[in-house]
Amino acid sequence: MLESQFGDGDIRLIHVLRPLAALLVEDGELGDAVELQRRIYAMSLKFWGNPNLPAVDEARKALATSLQSLGRFDEAIPLFQAAVTEDGDETLAGALVDCLKNVGRVEEATAICCSMVGRFEQDTTDKGFGGLLTWLMNLSRCYSKRGYYATAAEVMERTIPLMAARAEVMCIPQLDVLSELYRQAGNMVDHDRVRNLRREIADRCDY
Repeated sequence: MLESQFGDGDIRLIHVLRPLAALLVEDGELGDAVELQRRIYAMSLKFWGNPNLPAVDEARKALATSLQSLGRFDEAIPLFQAAVTEDGDETLAGALVDCLKNVGRVEEATAICCSMVGRFEQDTTDKGFGGLLTWLMNLSRCYSKRGYYATAAEVMERTIPLMAARAEVMCIPQLDVLSELYRQAGNMVDHDRVRNLRREIADRCDY
């Protein structure tokens, strides 16, 4: 046992467990990896502020990601929430939304998507452009999952000019989704309009 060499309260034990956990993740042994990652996270919290330790947010992210991969969403959610709200790691907001949707907490996922859309609407950089496109699609999926197909279509409409600005042909998959949303909403007028637009773009792009 490693504890016989270091002792369970020995700060050096974290530096031994981290590469072992990483190897287990690499080998797909996520169940065993989670047990080590949970210990690493607990010890990181215990020794909070020690400059010789990896940041707590790294340990939290690793544990949350493994739990998500195992489908243990209820356990992953509070870790991702802490990562987003306490650590300010917006890159994990998508993972949080995914977990929330998987446990039926779609309203909370929708609220996060709305917040992220608002955040990226203010960002005029290329990163902001990409972020807005991603979060509009996420928001549309949330509304669709809740059965709000007309609202989901309205949001998805906003992604079409954004995608066309990159390459018109890239709009085609989005238009397929959009036409289906209009069909589910019972709006066949806009369904047919979108299908016609898709055909026009496909013809122009030899798709």
